[in-house]
Amino acid sequence: MKGILGALVVLLLIAFICDLKTDKVPNILILSGYGIGVVACVLRYGANGVIWGIFLVVAVWLICMPVYLLGGLGGGDCKLLAWIVLFFEPEQLLECYFFIFLCGGVIALIKLIAAKRRTFHFTVAAFLGVIVFLVKTSAF
Repeated sequence: MKGILGALVVLLLIAFICDLKTDKVPNILILSGYGIGVVACVLRYGANGVIWGIFLVVAVWLICMPVYLLGGLGGGDCKLLAWIVLFFEPEQLLECYFFIFLCGGVIALIKLIAAKRRTFHFTVAAFLGVIVFLVKTSAF
C-alpha cells in the first residue's frame, strides 16, 4: 500500500503545482486520482472495493456540496477531497481530513493577516494535510 500512498502524494503534488500556476486542477489529474483510488479500494477490499469507493466518494460530495454552494470550496477542491478518501482505511479518514482542514485554517488565517485575501488554493491544504497525517501515522 505504500506504493498507492506514494501515488497519492505525487498526484497531490501535481495538483498543488497546477493549482498555483493556473488556478485549476486539470480534470485528467482528477480522473487519475479516482482511477488509482478505486484500484486502492479493490486491493484493500476485493470486488466490493468498487462499491465501497463509490459510497465514500458520494458521501464526501454530499458533505462538500453545502460548502461549495456557499462559496467555501471550489469545484476542483471538492473533487480533490472526494478522491483522497479512496486512499485510506475508514478509521484513518476522520484524522486525515482533520489535518487537511487544520492546514486549510492555518493557511487561510495567514493569508488573511498577511495578504488581506480571503481566498487561497485549497490544494495546498490538502497536500500538506495528507503529508502531516502520513508522517504522524508513519504510514509513509
